[in-house]
Amino acid sequence: MKKKGFTLVELLAVIVILAIIALITTPIIMNVVESSRKGAATSSAYGYIDGVKIMYAKEMLSGSDFTLEGTFNVDADGKLEGHEVEVEGTKAKGGYLTYNNGKITKGCLTIGDYKVTIENDTAKETIKGACEVAVPQAKSFADDSWATIIANVRAGNTDAYNVGDTKEVILTSDDEEIAGTYTLRIANKSTPSECSQEDFSQTACGFVIEFEDIITTHEMDTKDTIMGGWPATELYGYLTNNIYNALPNDLKLGIRDTIVISKSDLEDKPILTTTDKLYLLSPSEVFGGTKSLDYYKNHNSSWCIKKYNGSAENWWLRDAYASSGGIEFESLDIDCDNVSVSPTNINGVSPAFRIG
Repeated sequence: MKKKGFTLVELLAVIVILAIIALITTPIIMNVVESSRKGAATSSAYGYIDGVKIMYAKEMLSGSDFTLEGTFNVDADGKLEGHEVEVEGTKAKGGYLTYNNGKITKGCLTIGDYKVTIENDTAKETIKGACEVAVPQAKSFADDSWATIIANVRAGNTDAYNVGDTKEVILTSDDEEIAGTYTLRIANKSTPSECSQEDFSQTACGFVIEFEDIITTHEMDTKDTIMGGWPATELYGYLTNNIYNALPNDLKLGIRDTIVISKSDLEDKPILTTTDKLYLLSPSEVFGGTKSLDYYKNHNSSWCIKKYNGSAENWWLRDAYASSGGIEFESLDIDCDNVSVSPTNINGVSPAFRIG
């Protein structure tokens, strides 16, 4: 008996049927896949929320003064304003969380290709796209939290903050010489075009804050033959370690690395370059020239006076000069005169830093 195959019409009918089935099932399958991915993003958001709570608990148990109160941004590594968040599964790669009264009240986390909105510790909605960075409204330098100030400086929203505005800060340290409450002052907001040059010190570029008065008194170095300028001094290490570590953590999270150029007047290295968090000012930054901080550009008769325990005191600048007796460093005396003295002198310490 002769076998019969499918006719062309029958084959076409089968193809049409398969195509119809594919048209029906493909969206269903894609929806299942999409729902699964959204579910995974939502689950990861819950994991991140739990990770933040654990992180905060660890900070408190370790005696940290980090306070989780306000709006905090999440960076591309999943860190909450620089703090490591341990998460099982996919880490958030951006977004923000607002933490109030021991609870995450709102936020948005970018996880994979999705953004997950947070409301009262609950992941509410998962949609495509990345979260916009949250910038809380700026009110005043004195009253805003450091998280609010840092977020607004980074976003360029600094109209509420003016040069000369002040804010109290508490330094926490076993060193009784620096532990206490001090006043910080906005010293600069402008960014000259030269700030983008590699050989230009960034110390008067952008949002600069300085201590209004003197934190402590200290030798620049216990030796008057110190070579290597400011970065080689004992005071440099004291500033970099003791004083910086005494700052509150929520402020340290916003302090920028700054290219600091200082003069040494040494034949082999007349110009010294370091990258620092805290730094001393230089003569060019306080004498009202083009490289001056905004605060000092229109100074009055008491423009440079800084006090220690209520009395005016000489304070250190960072430039060094060779002298017949060794090395001398610049400082400002109580009459605002720029004088060079031995590094073994005991002068006031009043550092500055940039945030953003």
